[in-house]
Amino acid sequence: MAITCPGCSATISDQARFCPACGRQIHEEENASPPEASKREWAWGAAVVLIIGFVVVMALLLRYGSDQAERVAGAPAASSANQPAIAEPGVAAYIREIMAKPEVSKFIDARQWEGSWIVEVQVKGALSDPEIEGIVRSITTGVHNHSSNGNAQVQAFVGGIKVAVGDYSNWNGSIRVKMLR
Repeated sequence: MAITCPGCSATISDQARFCPACGRQIHEEENASPPEASKREWAWGAAVVLIIGFVVVMALLLRYGSDQAERVAGAPAASSANQPAIAEPGVAAYIREIMAKPEVSKFIDARQWEGSWIVEVQVKGALSDPEIEGIVRSITTGVHNHSSNGNAQVQAFVGGIKVAVGDYSNWNGSIRVKMLR
């Protein structure tokens, strides 16, 4: 029996899978839907990926949750968003000095992570890169001098964007400042 190709209107056999004139597929492939076993395999694979993702997220939450607890252990709660709650008195006093600097518009955070102090500050956007570098170097030196272990990292932000990082490590004994813009 002959049929007409819907693509080019050529007359072709009803057994043909493709039109010999234009190449259009005439009959849908049988078993176009995946077999039931394949669907089950896909479902198991998706379940495994979801479980692994959940475990990773929980591990990250537990890790960073313990850093947060270490940061405020034994310290009174902060009275405002601009007042740090820091257990180490020397660093807490120095943070108050940092907040008084005219170049620093806002204190963001101070926390201990793997034995180092990480201090984040918002600096004024009108400052030049050399001015920001000097501020970061100064704050890094101060945090190093006021902390019990000496390791420090200072991150400076302008408008929510990190623009500079200063590091002091007891391993090399020097301060490095890296501008990010």
